[in-house]
Amino acid sequence: MKSASFNIVILPPDEIAQKAISISKLFQNKKALFTLNDKNHFAHITLYMVELPLKNVPEVITELKKIASETRSLELTKDKYRQSFRGYLDVGFKKTHEVSALQKTIIEKINPFREGLLKPSDQGMMSGMDKAELNNLKNYGSGFIFDQWTPHITFTKLEDTDKTAFENIKEEDFSFTVDKIGLFYLGDYGTCREKVAQFDLKD
Repeated sequence: MKSASFNIVILPPDEIAQKAISISKLFQNKKALFTLNDKNHFAHITLYMVELPLKNVPEVITELKKIASETRSLELTKDKYRQSFRGYLDVGFKKTHEVSALQKTIIEKINPFREGLLKPSDQGMMSGMDKAELNNLKNYGSGFIFDQWTPHITFTKLEDTDKTAFENIKEEDFSFTVDKIGLFYLGDYGTCREKVAQFDLKD
């Protein structure tokens, strides 16, 4: 069965995406493994990374379009810049009931189309997952969802953790109104490398 790895995401408005791209570029001289752009490293907030049989993608598109048409736009408020232990640099957002509900709906509706498949990239990560993450992976094909997820836009990933990474980086306001979601082919390091479809929310 032919399959591919996909990322279902919130798409920020262009103004926010361009801010993220500008900050991402500032890390190019810090051994960044990728830089955001408008071609194959799109700014996004991941909702659900999932392996899908290619034969099911048309049905997934139909389901996502339906979800979007029934979901009202929602607000996301910037929390802070963050660096994870794996070298990822991002801007986090305050987790609201509305954004959690959107993620939950998408996962519950799209998970059956997965037909039990796991992303190849998860095979090497399982040893580093805790019990809750492994349970999510088993049941939904993605470890970092629900309580193990915080909405964020990733700027880049560094080869090594750098405690000084955000020094001299100006704090920007990344708060925005969510009015679009998208389906992308998943690239390396959780990136969005190619857009399959995007969908406008209800209003």
